[in-house]
Amino acid sequence: MSLKLICFFMERRSAQMEHRARAIFPALLLLLSLRTAPAAQTNWTTPSLGDWFISSNWTNSLVPNPTTDGIIANGGAALLNAPSAEAQQLFIGVRR
Repeated sequence: MSLKLICFFMERRSAQMEHRARAIFPALLLLLSLRTAPAAQTNWTTPSLGDWFISSNWTNSLVPNPTTDGIIANGGAALLNAPSAEAQQLFIGVRR
């Protein structure tokens, strides 16, 4: 194989790789820019014992759910009287 032919194939392969990189780069940028938004949060407002599921016990009447962080940091206590209580994260005794 001549040196000219080898150089031709190397240049062609290099051009193909550059073309692929140009095609992938915008998709990679888009993927990197898609960050998850921070979770909404709600704070326990009842200073004593209260029911987890009563919305007025939480700020903005927002009971924690799988996309919401719950914070109980006022000395109160939430009574969980059903297994369906959920929160993305639960902070007890500390403010987030």
